[in-house]
Amino acid sequence: MNKTKHYLHKSYFFFAFMAISTFASVSAEHAIDSIKAELTSEKSIENVKRLNFISEYYWGISIDSSLLYAEKALKLAEALDFEEGIASAYLHFGGSYFYQSNYYSALKSFKLSLALWQKVGDKKNEAAILSNISMIYMTIGLYEKALDYNLKSQKICEEINDAGGIATAHYINASLFDNLNNEEKALSEAFIALDLFRKQNDLRYVQSQLNNIGSIYEKQNKDSLALSYYKKSLDMADRLNNKLSYAYAMGNIGSAFYQLNIIDSAFYYIFKSLEMSKRVKSKDGLAKMLHQLAFIHFNLNHFDSAYYYLNKGYDIAYEILDRDLMLSFNELFSKYYITLNDFEKAYYYQKEYSITKDSIHAEKTKNKITDYQVEIETAQIKAEKDIQELLAKKSLTQRNFSVLISFLVLVLAVLFYSRYTIKKRTNKLLKSKNEELQTANTTKDKFFAIISHDLKNQLTAFQTISSVLAENFRSLAEEKKHHLILRINTAANSLYAVLENLLTWSSAQLKGVEFNPSEISVKMLCEKTIDELKLNTDKKNMMVNCEIEEDLMVFTDENMLKTVIRNLCNNAIKFGPEDSLIRICGEVIGEYARFSVIDQGPGISKSDLEKLFRIDVNHKEIGSSKEKGSGLGLVITNEFITRMGGEIKVESKPGVGSKFKFTIPLKPG
Repeated sequence: MNKTKHYLHKSYFFFAFMAISTFASVSAEHAIDSIKAELTSEKSIENVKRLNFISEYYWGISIDSSLLYAEKALKLAEALDFEEGIASAYLHFGGSYFYQSNYYSALKSFKLSLALWQKVGDKKNEAAILSNISMIYMTIGLYEKALDYNLKSQKICEEINDAGGIATAHYINASLFDNLNNEEKALSEAFIALDLFRKQNDLRYVQSQLNNIGSIYEKQNKDSLALSYYKKSLDMADRLNNKLSYAYAMGNIGSAFYQLNIIDSAFYYIFKSLEMSKRVKSKDGLAKMLHQLAFIHFNLNHFDSAYYYLNKGYDIAYEILDRDLMLSFNELFSKYYITLNDFEKAYYYQKEYSITKDSIHAEKTKNKITDYQVEIETAQIKAEKDIQELLAKKSLTQRNFSVLISFLVLVLAVLFYSRYTIKKRTNKLLKSKNEELQTANTTKDKFFAIISHDLKNQLTAFQTISSVLAENFRSLAEEKKHHLILRINTAANSLYAVLENLLTWSSAQLKGVEFNPSEISVKMLCEKTIDELKLNTDKKNMMVNCEIEEDLMVFTDENMLKTVIRNLCNNAIKFGPEDSLIRICGEVIGEYARFSVIDQGPGISKSDLEKLFRIDVNHKEIGSSKEKGSGLGLVITNEFITRMGGEIKVESKPGVGSKFKFTIPLKPG
């Protein structure tokens, strides 16, 4: 059964705290008004703490207010030279920018805060900031870097025996390993976190972790286990009256029921999730449930319903600019139109899929560049602050003072030069990637124009000949009828070959080539393929000899190898003369097996050899033979051989024939 897309709801929140706050024991909701009333015009440490507390209160409520109070706290703390207060202000800037999705400014603020907490030796707040930085890197898709920061946070929490910090570190580790596709490690971390949160009676995190464990089991196709944890998560969300988590859990239960082929239950829970998402105004939840409904209806061949949910869900995904979700909708739209044989619309959505995928890649590249800029700017700010501190202290001797100033100026010069160099290198990289993307899109456009031309020509020939036959059937001589029917058959075979290769290539581009290797007897596979091509060889009275030893075994994907042999034999049959011989040979060369498909066709010129295996070339322009094709079969052949770990070469001379040689590994790599 096909897999539905799984949607995970993770309840991450900042656990950074004010270790220096005198208000930590007071409930924020009840204390905020009284704390505002206690604010005075006095320049005091207590007022810095109050301003920072108010800034944190406004996280997720009013970003403008949160930033305003953080700014006031920073100015007052700097005036008092109160380093803990400055560090806390930067912490609250970071939190505000995070909720605003301004990850560049959030990273910059947190790294400034981190440097100050490290300077004053506050391990607890240092661990909290490291964790927050880790969550930002996870949000923007830099998982390896996120893991590095989170492991540093975990180590500090273990050193100071901070139970809450340790539990949160394992919780984040589980998600990061899940994103890095290390399900075994993700499960291990998830169960450690679950046990710790239960001991601390932290039900919010318990509910979220039950849901996350279910999602990992679902990725492992352990759908019964996944369903069990999703139901536990649902019960916990209901107890906590957390409607958004409840909606996500319902959707995940529906997904699990679908994997178990319990369709009625799947629809029941997905519609319940859809209803709850509407109630809590979660557009993200709505779009994801609509995609699940479209996906299930499509696989049940309920195409009208699938189309309805596709349109409705895609509009919402586009509105909230969820690129990953838009990618899924474009992929399903393309499959839908391929099923309806509407290849023009299928191509449109395939192109949209490629554009969206490229934009996601560009966003990840931009995030990496942003990280480099943050590193440079925070280092620069730190250096500037160091200069100010050194100037304020005034050296005892002018000589030492001059040496220090010269050194710091040199540091700044190096930083500015480094920034300039990285910026220049980044711009060059972006220009190169944009040129590659433009070339790829131009190549695809040209390729599909060639394919469309081939399909149109074959369909036109098919339509013209069948019209002549239909309109003049009784008046045509039997010999003429037979001739026209043979031409229809030829056109139909050519059309089928173009469509088969096109659908194979399109499927490979949409889903990626799935590689399932096993040990294969090449001779058996070769003889089976020859039998399947017997109808084509009999038409031209051709012989195909398999000259491969019985004991020659390779370790590769059977379907890919069969497609390669079939495509090369088809080419040899198409271009070879009648009564000719095609040979398939094999030999062992070191750790590889090398196979050759040898024909007695017209051969290929040196200039035309360079055009093979390329999707951007009109293969109608290659050679002088009357029998030509789109060349897509050779493109697929080249892709599959590369995926199997081999390579293909061609030897050919006009008037002599052609030899297509390719290699396959004998053993697993």
